[in-house]
Amino acid sequence: MEEICITEATPEQIPVIQCLAAQSYPVAYAGIHSEEQNLYMMEQMYNTESLQRQMTVEHSCFLLLYVESQPVGYCAYKIHKTQPDTLYIDKLYILPSYKGKGLGRRLVERVKEVAQNLYPQGYSIRLDVNRTNSATSFYEHLGFRILRSWDAPIGNGYYMNGYEMIATYRTL
Repeated sequence: MEEICITEATPEQIPVIQCLAAQSYPVAYAGIHSEEQNLYMMEQMYNTESLQRQMTVEHSCFLLLYVESQPVGYCAYKIHKTQPDTLYIDKLYILPSYKGKGLGRRLVERVKEVAQNLYPQGYSIRLDVNRTNSATSFYEHLGFRILRSWDAPIGNGYYMNGYEMIATYRTL
């Protein structure tokens, strides 16, 4: 059985996140965004200054997922700005060769553990996903449902077309 480990990333591990993003993000959006839009998005979200800001100013927690001591995926989450008792998953990517092995589920389960500790009476997890991304069915399989559809300009003439999804967990 393979050893799987999830750790909280530090700013010193930004190069690891950038390496994983360079291998996973373009594959996740192939056929959804143009190569130019993917490059633009990568630069906006994954340059060193942006990742440092996400970790420190925006208080995003990045989780790194390792299989046999090799980084193969990551997730970023934070407390939702306006919704009480809610965490927001901002990013979740697994290297293409490791997809379908339950690793994305492991990252979501870790976020659920954090939420349970923060909000023992019950909590929600929200995320946004591109409407044509196959990850939509992955999230539905994990119990998320679509709240709404949205379109938003992201700069440089590009738009994101997504679903806001939510999973709610209440204790009795």
